[in-house]
This record gives sequence, structure tokens and C-alpha cells, in this order.
Amino acid sequence: MWSIPHTTRRGRGILAEMESPPRWFRSAQVPPDVAPLHAVEHIAAALADFQPTLLLFFSGNVAEFAELAKQISDRWPETCTIGCTTSGEIGPSGLQLGGISVMALAKPSRVSAALVDELDALAFDEAVSITEHLCSRLRRTPRNLDAERHCFLTLTDGLSNADQLLLAAMSMTAPGIPMVGGAAADDLQFERTLVALDGLVRASAAVVVLLEPGVPFRHFQLHHFTPTERRVVVTKMDADDSRVVELDGWRAEDVFQELYPVTEADMKVYGPQSEVCLWPLGMQLRDDLVLRTMFADPRGGLRILGSLESGSVLRQMRRGSLLEVTQQRLEAVLDDFGPAAGCLLFDCAGRRIEAEDADQRHALGEFYRKAGGAGFVTYAEHFDGQVLNLTLTGLVFGHPDA
Repeated sequence: MWSIPHTTRRGRGILAEMESPPRWFRSAQVPPDVAPLHAVEHIAAALADFQPTLLLFFSGNVAEFAELAKQISDRWPETCTIGCTTSGEIGPSGLQLGGISVMALAKPSRVSAALVDELDALAFDEAVSITEHLCSRLRRTPRNLDAERHCFLTLTDGLSNADQLLLAAMSMTAPGIPMVGGAAADDLQFERTLVALDGLVRASAAVVVLLEPGVPFRHFQLHHFTPTERRVVVTKMDADDSRVVELDGWRAEDVFQELYPVTEADMKVYGPQSEVCLWPLGMQLRDDLVLRTMFADPRGGLRILGSLESGSVLRQMRRGSLLEVTQQRLEAVLDDFGPAAGCLLFDCAGRRIEAEDADQRHALGEFYRKAGGAGFVTYAEHFDGQVLNLTLTGLVFGHPDA
């Protein structure tokens, strides 16, 4: 069900398309409609003067993803290569669709990675074992990891809705260790998503990584919603199907339509492409108010994307300006962190849709570019053992001499 084919130790050098690039962090971007072989040549040109320890790649071309993963793995056989399919790619050219973005790390970073096959069938104890083996490859145990030196990266199948168990088990096995990631996507087709590790490509799978960047870093999550005073309680739920049946003792669909401007026609779109998914409910998670999105289920009720329990108290959320709030909050993260080499970003597909509706996708991508971002547009975001929605999560990396 799972394997750990790759562990790296101290390596050399890395990639870039920026002025005065940091020596250990690089990002690059390949335009859409470039064949895998030519795409790898483009990446290789950016990586001409060094050998990365970890190379992450994100592709908007599902049909050619397996060939791309093989070409990248063959080109850098000593490097841990990890990737997934997307609904948009973030990099030095901004936020594009149907292309490839790359982020690479080199010395002093170290990495241990595992491919988790058959994600839907994963048991809790298996997820615990995976976490323990990731640690052992770096000569650590889960309990002696350091939250200032180690973090988890996670890429999961975007259609299985089975990633919550994996993330929760990892966080419980190694409590307090930062975790960020995202669910693979397929440009809003909702048909097939793929992940890859060292040339092995799988659907209904995940890649999990224990990373020791060797530089200062900080993980974060942000969104552009604020809570109102209106609260609702989950009073009936079908946990097996992650389906909310009643809120405050009434039909969940009726209560939702009281909270948000969605139509009866919207409620009849049964899937994550529904307009309903753009109106989240807030849930308190320790010190953070995180977002949960839902869509109508043909059997009745609302299908939840993420974890939820009967008795949970949810907040009605008020939408702010996507562009302005994202810029303000990400700038605050960067200002508080100090000089940054770059950012690894996981941005929700719902945010992309909202940006396109407001004709702001290119402006959002330009801000990510200026922030030194590289990453992809996801079907869900991961943060500290939780699946989030309509959120931007990520890692900010500093410099080795900081």
C-alpha cells in the first residue's frame, strides 16, 4: 500500500528565474502546451548550475503527467522528485493555467518521502507507520522532531475525500510539527487527479514528505472571510458520507439558503463545481477560524469537504475582497517573517474561480509572483492535520545565514 523509495541527505545547489536568486531555493515556470520532453529541457536550463535535493513540480496537463514525471525523474535520478496535477500553476510568471511550475530546494535541505497508494483504504495505524518511517529515514523519531527544523508536505488525490485520516494520523503521531499541502486537481474537470514520487504516478494516492529545510521557515494559512454573529449547530449528520443532514434541527439546505445568496438551482448542482462551494461556514480550530465548504447531495443534506462532527458550531462568514485581503494578510506574514528566499503556495480552486469572476486572476498571480511564490491551485488545502477550503496555505523560506 505504501513505499518510501527516496531519502536524501545534504546536497548541492538549485534553480531560478529572478534577480540575485538565493543559492538554495529556485522556482521556474513552463508555458502551457509544451511537450514533456521540451518542458524538462526548459527546467534543466534553469537548473543548469546545480543539483537539487528536492524538486516539486505541478502540471495542468493530466494526459501527459505520467510522461512528465518519468522525464523529470530520469533527468534528476539523485533528486527526490514530487509532483501532482493542478487547476492552475503559480510561479515566476504568475498564475497560469495548463502549464508547469517548479520549486526546488538544495543544500542544506534534507528530505524523506513516501508514496501512499490506495488512499481510500488507508487505515489509521498504517498512516502512523508511514509517519514513523519518514522520521527514521532522517534518523529521527516522531517525538524528537523539532517544530523549528522540520515540517510535513502533503499532496493527496483531489477526488477521494479520504485525506483527512492521513493528515490527522500524521499530526497525532508527530504533534506540533508544521504541516502544509494540497489536494491534486484537474482544471475543474473533477474526473481524475494524479500524484507522483520519483517517476511513480498514481491516482487515489498521496505523497507525504518530511522536510528539514535547513533554513528558517514559517507555515501559514489565510483567507478573505470574516465571521458574523450568526451561528448554527450541526444537529444531524451522516458521518459515513460526510453529509450534514440538519442544522439547528432544520433541513440543512433550507438553513444554508437563509445564510447565503444561493438559489434553488444552485442547490441542485450536486458536486464541488457548485456555486454553493463558494460560500463557506467557519469552524473554530484552536486559535484559528477555518473554512468548511459544502455542496448539495442528491439524497438530501449537504456534503462537507473536510472533517465535521455532530454538535459542531459553525459561523456564517462574510466575504471580503479576495485580492485586497490576500495581499494584506500575505504581506503581513512576510513582513513579520523577515527577509524571505521564497514561498511554497497552495491556493484553492474556489479562490481562482472567484478571481476569474472578478477579472482578477492575473492581478492575483502578479502578487504571488512578487512574493516569490511557487505552487499550485488545489481542490483542498492542508494545514496542521486539517483539510481546509477556500484558503491559501503555504511555507515561507528564509536564508541559510539568517
